[in-house]
Amino acid sequence: MKSLIRGFSAYLPALLNLRNVRNFLLFLCLLLTSSLSGQKPNIVIIFSDDQSFNSIGYTSNGAVYTPTIDMLARNGMAFTNAHHPVTVCSPSRYSLLTGKFSGRCEGEAYLAKFPLGTPTRTENSCELTLTEQHLGTILKENGYKTGFVGKSHIMEHGILSLSNWPSYGLQTYAQGDDPYDPAVDAKMKHNHDVYQSIVRSYGFDYADGIYMANVKELRNDALNIHNLEWTVAKAREFIEQEKDNPFFLFFNTTLHHGPAPWGKKDGKYWSSFDADPKLTGEGVVDTTWDFMPSRQEIQDKYVAEGLPEKDAYALLLDEGIKAIYDKIVELNLDENTLIIFMPDHGSYRHGKATLHDYGLKVPMLMHWKGTITAGSVYSGLVQTVDFLPTLLDLAGIEQPAGLETDGMSLKSIIETGSGEAHTSLFGELGYSRAVKTKDWKYIAVRYPEDVQDEIDRGETYVGFTGDILDYPYLTQNKHLGHYASLRNPNYFDLDQLYDLNADSAETVNILDQHPEVVAQMRELLSDYLQSFENRPFGEFTLTETDPPKRAHTPVPLKGATNTDVEQTLKWTSEYKATSHDIYFGTSNPPPFIKNQEAGTFDPGPLEGSTTFYWRIDEKNANGTTTGDVWSFKTESTLAEKASYFMIDFQISPNPAPGKYITLTGLSGEEQNQIHIYNITGELTTVYLVEETKIYLDLSNLNKGVYFIQVINNLYRQTRKLIII
Repeated sequence: MKSLIRGFSAYLPALLNLRNVRNFLLFLCLLLTSSLSGQKPNIVIIFSDDQSFNSIGYTSNGAVYTPTIDMLARNGMAFTNAHHPVTVCSPSRYSLLTGKFSGRCEGEAYLAKFPLGTPTRTENSCELTLTEQHLGTILKENGYKTGFVGKSHIMEHGILSLSNWPSYGLQTYAQGDDPYDPAVDAKMKHNHDVYQSIVRSYGFDYADGIYMANVKELRNDALNIHNLEWTVAKAREFIEQEKDNPFFLFFNTTLHHGPAPWGKKDGKYWSSFDADPKLTGEGVVDTTWDFMPSRQEIQDKYVAEGLPEKDAYALLLDEGIKAIYDKIVELNLDENTLIIFMPDHGSYRHGKATLHDYGLKVPMLMHWKGTITAGSVYSGLVQTVDFLPTLLDLAGIEQPAGLETDGMSLKSIIETGSGEAHTSLFGELGYSRAVKTKDWKYIAVRYPEDVQDEIDRGETYVGFTGDILDYPYLTQNKHLGHYASLRNPNYFDLDQLYDLNADSAETVNILDQHPEVVAQMRELLSDYLQSFENRPFGEFTLTETDPPKRAHTPVPLKGATNTDVEQTLKWTSEYKATSHDIYFGTSNPPPFIKNQEAGTFDPGPLEGSTTFYWRIDEKNANGTTTGDVWSFKTESTLAEKASYFMIDFQISPNPAPGKYITLTGLSGEEQNQIHIYNITGELTTVYLVEETKIYLDLSNLNKGVYFIQVINNLYRQTRKLIII
């Protein structure tokens, strides 16, 4: 309004010549309409990292203290059903900026890794291309000043490898070098100049306070810390610099990603509160930050609320957001600035790197004084891909011709607080895809054919801790896969259905209980996946005229030995198969037995010490898909199998009064893996033994409840252990 009044004075001479009040009022109406309709809102997106609902006050019932975030939600619109299409850093940023699912990425490195015609393994491999249209480039082309501050992880992934630094013009230093060494500091400042130049080349007028990914990618121990104040200072600088222009600021924090801001070393919060405030992404910055309380004051303020000091990092981030908001208010821009706050994905109970709601579903708010009704709550389904069409709509900018996006404009919802954007949402992560409605979640895991062949042959995979897995993690990142698989009991299930009303934690797979819902959800997922050009994903991307996909995942596994002579053959059929041709016998290729609709086959009692071959051909109205020939060998007799391989181990004593136990009843003919897990599912100890009895020293474990799992090539069994 102040800019309107300033503009009004320019028309005063003309007003003096107006003949009557009627003309004056008409002119004033035209002036008001012209000024308001032409005013573009400033846009500030605050994108936190690895943050879940339990680290925000208003979404945790006050378990933490975040007064600024809570105020923005209270005075704006809180979205209680907001989602990302993916649950790791890079693709969530990609979807926000482009309005597209990350599986549509066409970056050179991405296509080299996942050529068209092959399925993608969606994680931190997608990135923007220099020619790609996104929020930054489109807003810039339409009169906005665009700013990028903080973590990128969406441009030039090659720069994250130290071996590539010279090709980017970066100067190298050692992991243990001291940033206070002038020569080292000069290299760090030079490198930050390169980072700024790269980000600007992707469509941003302003780029500062840049981390190309996480702080560890600075490749220096001293810089592996969070410096929120440094990035907030850059955000405030940009807002001050562009206060007279419409601007778009994309502010990405490094909190709460690792290094864990709550972690202590030698009694210090080494990566957050007790880190050197002068060490930044550009080396040493000898300044003080007076726009925020000191770190000690933030800790004291948090503890004064009666909350544990270890969670004060939540207030640290909140104070940074307050400093940005204060600058907007100071410049009288709050009535023309839309502020959006949203984490890049969740991490609670390791929803990160899964398609469960603990990772996909995140807190989200929009604040726009005078435009968004204070106290608004919207419970409908929304997703990050909605940002681009929404923000262009709010700015009065037409979506560029030829730009296809996956989102919907939320403009009417923001203005009225009602309406429906989506009836379902799509998710993608690694080898899995998902579709969600308000009531149901369906997840499908489908491996590429070469990986499925490995699984069918009974090949195993080495896990993050060296443990042996029957299936690969969904993601290439073993660290993420390890914790995601430990905390989510159905992680490896090929098909999963969850009732979100009865089981919001998604722990009970009820696939077999609701076949009609499964059929509907599969069709929904197929509709999404059919829109990905030349990106196969199991049976979901088959057309109506295609024959079914090949049968896979045989039980017994291909090449299995010592199998039971009383055996029911099982396999996994894709849902578009309507019947199965069964081939079974002792010759290769095996003879045809029959066609059936059932998904299992009982050949009756089998001869011992015999190799059997079998094949499943999948059929539907469009044709037949010939399967692979699988084989297995039976044991001599059921009695021999039981005497040599059956695990029925016992623990004594249990409860264990001390730290020493004996395991008996182990297989003496097979190598046994002994895994000990704590009550949270974390693997604590691994042993490899071939004896039938083993004496274990557990002095490294604290008192509590544990689970001992014994695994060999054929069986696994778990017992509870209580150390008292």
